Amino acid sequence: TVCLIGVVQRYKELAKYNLRQLTSSKS
Repeated sequence: TVCLIGVVQRYKELAKYNLRQLTSSKS
């Protein structure tokens, strides 16, 4: 389960980065 938590954390960071890129390119 520790590995799963690590994957989730990485996914969150990636999603946050993608969201920032999306909003910056949109405006």
